[in-house]
Amino acid sequence: MNIHSLFRHLEEMERSLGRLYLWFSEIFAADPGAVALFYRMSLEEKAHAATVQYLKRVVRRDPKLFQDVEADFDAIQAITARAYALLEKRGILTLEKALKLALSFEESAAECHYRNAVVYANPDVAALVKSLAGADKQHLAGLRDFARARGYQRLLAKALPRFPRV
Repeated sequence: MNIHSLFRHLEEMERSLGRLYLWFSEIFAADPGAVALFYRMSLEEKAHAATVQYLKRVVRRDPKLFQDVEADFDAIQAITARAYALLEKRGILTLEKALKLALSFEESAAECHYRNAVVYANPDVAALVKSLAGADKQHLAGLRDFARARGYQRLLAKALPRFPRV
């Protein structure tokens, strides 16, 4: 896959997750802990999108420095589509369901594997890509800590479905 195309889709995935987490922070406005968790995640996803946007500019400046990459394009599109579907539906969500969704997104292969593809495309961007991966690990740790503190251990005991139904 052309790396510029990959970045375009990744930026949209990061933006969709940012919007989704922002919505989560709004629907749980009565719960300061949930608001803090999801709002922070929404800001971080927005920052991830900005980082990917920067990487797109780097690629545009000198595309010869980047080779094509292998990435799970379908998984990236599935995450984006699922996030937008949830935003469009705006159904009733419990905190447990929102946590389950967020965990499934953050555990998704697309959230981490594409970063490996980018590193192989150009080792010079590895530091930026690794910072995104580190932020995703922090998201996952924060979600797990929050779920544990709220008594949702069952969300942590087994692998989650890729995208739980709402």
